[in-house]
Amino acid sequence: MEASFKEGTGMGIGAIIENERRSPYVESPDPESFDWGALKPLDGKKADAITVLVPVYGAIFETLHCLYSLLCAKSRLDIRLIVIDDSSPQPDVFEQLSVLANEYGLFQLWRNDENRGFVYSVNRGLFAADGDVILLNSDTIVSDFWVDKLVGVAKSDETIASVSPMTNNATILSYPYPNRENGLVDTLSLSQIDEFFSENGSVLKPVEVPVNVGFCMLIKQDALQAVGGFDEALFGVGYGEECDWCMRATYLGYKHIVAINTYVYHHGMVSFSQKAAKRQVLAGQALAIRHPEYWPLVARFCNEDSLFRARRNVDIKRLKHHLSKYKGVVLHVLHALGGGTEVYVRDVARMILEYGFESVFARPDNVGRLVMSAYSAREMPNLVFNCADDAELVSKLLNEINFSRMHFHNVIGFSPEATKVIANINILQTLTLHDYVAICPQLNLLDQRLQYCGVPPAKKCNACLRERRPPVAADSISLWRREWHATLKKADRVIAPSYFVKDAVTKVFPDVPVSVVPHYEERRYETCAQGEPSASAIREIAVLGNLSLHKGRDIIYSCARDSYVRRLPLQFVVFGSIDLDENQFGGTLRKMGTYERAILGDLLSHTKCRIGFLPSVWPETFSYVLSEFLSCGLHPVVFNLGAQAERLAAAGIGTILDVGLSAAAINDYLLTMSIPRPAIPEAYGPAERDRMQRKYFTDIYGEGFFDPARYAPKS
Repeated sequence: MEASFKEGTGMGIGAIIENERRSPYVESPDPESFDWGALKPLDGKKADAITVLVPVYGAIFETLHCLYSLLCAKSRLDIRLIVIDDSSPQPDVFEQLSVLANEYGLFQLWRNDENRGFVYSVNRGLFAADGDVILLNSDTIVSDFWVDKLVGVAKSDETIASVSPMTNNATILSYPYPNRENGLVDTLSLSQIDEFFSENGSVLKPVEVPVNVGFCMLIKQDALQAVGGFDEALFGVGYGEECDWCMRATYLGYKHIVAINTYVYHHGMVSFSQKAAKRQVLAGQALAIRHPEYWPLVARFCNEDSLFRARRNVDIKRLKHHLSKYKGVVLHVLHALGGGTEVYVRDVARMILEYGFESVFARPDNVGRLVMSAYSAREMPNLVFNCADDAELVSKLLNEINFSRMHFHNVIGFSPEATKVIANINILQTLTLHDYVAICPQLNLLDQRLQYCGVPPAKKCNACLRERRPPVAADSISLWRREWHATLKKADRVIAPSYFVKDAVTKVFPDVPVSVVPHYEERRYETCAQGEPSASAIREIAVLGNLSLHKGRDIIYSCARDSYVRRLPLQFVVFGSIDLDENQFGGTLRKMGTYERAILGDLLSHTKCRIGFLPSVWPETFSYVLSEFLSCGLHPVVFNLGAQAERLAAAGIGTILDVGLSAAAINDYLLTMSIPRPAIPEAYGPAERDRMQRKYFTDIYGEGFFDPARYAPKS
């Protein structure tokens, strides 16, 4: 076949953009659109020319993208490009490469007379070079001055043997997650990502690693002469050869460095295909035998994570770049416990995004560090800050972001240092009361007997703290409330989703103005199974959520057991989690497992549930479970507590039971109550929905929230 290439289209490397994770070529142009004729050959003639060596075996599409990016990339150095075809089985590989090498004269092309293996090709190129050599896989894409930056690091210390860049897919050098195959991030071009990495060079030093990764690896000529080439006998087919070489160099006093100011994209496993996993295992075993210290060194490096700051710096730049596209940004401070708070925050983030506002979440991790993320951005997993050391960095970042407002939800789980950083954020604040943490370290106003306490005098509260350890550390209710009083007073808007919450909080803090604004919810109705069960059928009762003690776990246990003992035609169907074995109740308890809100209606339609029982023994502040019951057309049953009872009483629907009823009395109610047809609310039209949402955000964020003039960049 005859190979040919079109000229004159002017397609530059900046056009290589990836929009789907782990799929680097989704948006890549067809190689026939590349203007090869406009490119200058890489035919370095000087004695100190840098040799770039690209071994090829098949995968012509990726190879052409690699070569085009390499030939397009700017450099101030003399570079010689050698491409070695290891007798690719597809004849068009060598044919197309020959056109570029011979007709366009862009590089030297060598071909092995037979398939000799990756390491043979590498050694052939290594020993043909007079100066330093860069080994580059054929499934990579490079950016401007990538060679210059690798060489700059290599020349910084005569004991350096090898240098590799950061990438998306090269074990310990991977970004944003190390030791993972990552795709590209966001919809940034490779040059933009590389630019973010370039800025690391002015603030961080290059990082030493136990070994480098051969997808892109500069090898200095003096080290090559001292160490020799790759071990073809042991690693001939590829994988592990560069690690073995690095270890041999280390024994001679050399070291290996990561150029944290350089990024090279790596597709990964193009030439090796499905055999890669087996080869990796065999290579790992060979390394362990030859270099017993190899795996412990790698494990120690991974535990220390010396590349974390380099990755975090890039995540910070990505975050600021992402946020620059929006009219405004709301900072949400919340715990990491999930539940209703998480549902609420994500609902708010989704809605304000429709108006051009992004949301940034600040949560604690499992050791109290502050972790940041953006609602609509791809993952930025390195935005983790130990505020004992990073307080100044976090404060600087928060000041640089032009936040419209902070929405304070909870600080449970943050370290004291992180809590202090949050307390010092000086922007407009809305504080939403999702629980009773401001007045009760137990969070839910339950006393030592797990009964609603009624917000008693401080003396009883202190006794409760002594007898039942709260989930957050607190020894004195007076000190606790004094600190929270200052937090509440700092907020210009304190929001309670129900009057019950407002009354409880203002009982303790009468000088704190609290506005009652129920959570905004879409009007939706999901049809469940049709028709009324016959009188002889088992009455199924839907129970939703993760049923801990305060959520009514013991109530369900007692009711299911009573139903079993009395042989009642009553079954409790749990959607969520409960630490009970359904087999011990003779069929009166059925566990359906966790569920997604979006498909709950469909799941319920496969049951005969007409009643939704909310067994919470604490006064809920809002209750999304109750909302799910109503949206699915179930008849809700709750205890006379908190927002759950308040909402049903206001709507004039459902059944409200007295607190403290026995399991037998509860079951008798559930069995005998009549079930009216559910009232189906009319869904909001687009204009009404927009009006209701704007009103909601005006209520919680204030007049003028939607005014663009308020969010002009800081001078």
